[in-house]
Amino acid sequence: WLPASAPPATVEFILRLHIRIAKCHAHLGEQEQCATTFEDAYKIMTTSPKAAKLNQELVLPIISGLCSIAIQRNLINSSLLAENEELVDRFVHEAQERNDEIHISRSLAMKASFFARLGKFREAIATQKELEKVYYF
Repeated sequence: WLPASAPPATVEFILRLHIRIAKCHAHLGEQEQCATTFEDAYKIMTTSPKAAKLNQELVLPIISGLCSIAIQRNLINSSLLAENEELVDRFVHEAQERNDEIHISRSLAMKASFFARLGKFREAIATQKELEKVYYF
């Protein structure tokens, strides 16, 4: 993968296009293509020298989509568990940084589900308690 050097507006347009294409693949049940498209968007977002100037509203949909697909697809593969946990943690962090209650709730629910699917029930319950605080405060 080579980082592209394009104006921020072009990079933003490319990322928006990737998000739309990934969602289309998801609606068509094409999970592998959806995952690949979100992975490409994430690589563009993290390697572009213009990333700091990107519209930050694109970060959460890309990470959210990537987390959803990655967790479902790779939970069994233990070599990817740490990577997937980092992705989920990044999703939680990015949502909290933006103080976006909808994405905070979604990211915490995803994190609780991630731990539950691994059989890490104490961590899942602790995350669920964090999620409850979002709803009660």
